[in-house]
Amino acid sequence: MITKLGHNLQTLFVWKKGRLVIRWPRFRSKATRRTFFFCLGMGITSVGLAVSGYLVFRLIYWNRILPKVWVGEVMVSGLAQEAAVEQLREAERIFFTYQATIRLHHDHRQWELPVSQLQLVFEPRATTAEAYALGRGGGIWQQLTDQLALAQRGRVMAAKLSFDKTAVADFVASAAAEVSSPLVPTRLIILPQAENGSRVKIERGEAGRVVNQEKVLAIIEQRLSRYAAVDLAVETEAVEERLSDEQIEQTRLKAEKLLDKELAVEFRHQDRYLTWTLAGEDLVGFLSFNDTYAQEKIASYVETVATAVDQLPQNALFQFEPTSGRVSAFLPGKDGLVLDRTEAEKAIRKAMDALLTEEEAGPVTLVAKVTAPEVTNEEVNQLGIRTLLGRGESTFFGSIPSRIHNIKLTASRLNGVLIKPLETFSFNNTIGEVAAATGFQPAYVISQGRTVLGDGGGVCQDSTTLFRAVLDAGLPVVERRGHSYRVGYYEQNSKAGYDATVYAPTTDFKFLNDTPAYILIQAKVEGMKLMIDLYGTSDGRQATTSNYALWDVTPPPPDLFQDDPTLPTGTVKQVDWKAWGAKTKFDYKVTRGGEVIFQKTFYTTFQPWQSVFLRGTASQ
Repeated sequence: MITKLGHNLQTLFVWKKGRLVIRWPRFRSKATRRTFFFCLGMGITSVGLAVSGYLVFRLIYWNRILPKVWVGEVMVSGLAQEAAVEQLREAERIFFTYQATIRLHHDHRQWELPVSQLQLVFEPRATTAEAYALGRGGGIWQQLTDQLALAQRGRVMAAKLSFDKTAVADFVASAAAEVSSPLVPTRLIILPQAENGSRVKIERGEAGRVVNQEKVLAIIEQRLSRYAAVDLAVETEAVEERLSDEQIEQTRLKAEKLLDKELAVEFRHQDRYLTWTLAGEDLVGFLSFNDTYAQEKIASYVETVATAVDQLPQNALFQFEPTSGRVSAFLPGKDGLVLDRTEAEKAIRKAMDALLTEEEAGPVTLVAKVTAPEVTNEEVNQLGIRTLLGRGESTFFGSIPSRIHNIKLTASRLNGVLIKPLETFSFNNTIGEVAAATGFQPAYVISQGRTVLGDGGGVCQDSTTLFRAVLDAGLPVVERRGHSYRVGYYEQNSKAGYDATVYAPTTDFKFLNDTPAYILIQAKVEGMKLMIDLYGTSDGRQATTSNYALWDVTPPPPDLFQDDPTLPTGTVKQVDWKAWGAKTKFDYKVTRGGEVIFQKTFYTTFQPWQSVFLRGTASQ
């Protein structure tokens, strides 16, 4: 009978020609018909009661928090939002009154942190808004599902709050440090002399105990969010190594094999070359008992090496002063270098693998990544000052203070000078008058076959250094004259003959800017070294000096002693060093694309020169 009833119910509603049609079934008996209509009525009644009940439920909790909702231990169910806010504020007041301290304890030790130091702030309105939203999100079916789950299981919420988590973390860390005992790892100890045929000894580690600080912090925050007391027992957890005897013995054998070996580490980039050596003890320190290497130790070593390799990129700086026609500030853009740490660590591990299987391993070659500056020369000037064309260097060890002063003063007058395309540079015109009135000090110069005090002694150090920069840049030399006597300063880092003397108005040093852009002179003194750089736009030229020769060498005259009233009596000071007379020459050739642009041979004839000593005559 029930089967027939179900069949009849299935045929009650029929979709016909786009419409829902009720087609009453044909009943074979009056009993079936009565049962059918009874069930139909009960169903309609049940649905009506359910809908009515739900509407009553919604009406009761209109603008109120749904049932079985707590914030910590505070019941907020059935409360309007303002009433719930007041309830939470009361819970907050009670909390600050009676739970004013966070307390941790372990065995007989105890630590306390006043809540007043945490900047603890509860947010009752935000908490209430979240509680009110429970069971009210999504569509009707989602709401029914959430409300049913809420009615069955309820919900305990955490209060919204903010506090100084750093202060709590420091408090927990301080307590944890007092009760924790660190793990002492198993170690390889290298013995000064072999024992039982081995130079490597194993020292077993010791287990430790630590506090799970993250867990403690989570519990503290949870209890604060429930307005509950924070009185917590701090538990420690055991930490220990899990090493088998086989792992330990295999590592010991590896250490024995590495102990008498070494590994070279090198870095090459342009003119930089750095090298390090890892001794056997260093390599043993990279071993780990876990069938691998101690990665953190290798990474630490690589980081140490990186401090020597890494270079920050240098942004270009260019400041041109139109009124003076000079550059007041210039810094060429320069690429930076960053050691590829991952590749370095990988290379060291690979080399150690080789040392464990072979007798030797090739050097570990480090690789660095080039990092470009944010600001390049092209971006900061329109005069074509883009790259280094040439550099000249000279040293002046043994110079007296006044000579050093003149070298620096001359360098400052050269520094920042711009030379236009097709302009002939004159050293004398650029430096201006060399005299006491223009800032130069008396220093020793060679005059009429004697070393005497004269204004501007040392200026030729700058003209000589500039001559070397011009040769390096491949520029045409228009006028140059070598010194009559070999000067020791100019041969401290160069061969005789690579010098240029100046003496206004008769002797000058000149060169032509035949490049497509301006040339900038940069001159600086570092310690006892003078450097002059020429910057501009390269047109691809290459300069070489070759076929150097020195001949007709003649001995110097006897030493020369001269009285000096500025030195105390009895003081003897050498200011010039003997030099043999000689003749020198070298060929200078400039090419571009395999074609010779110009070439020239520079000849210099040096007269022999004696050592010169100053003998003090001043009364004491």
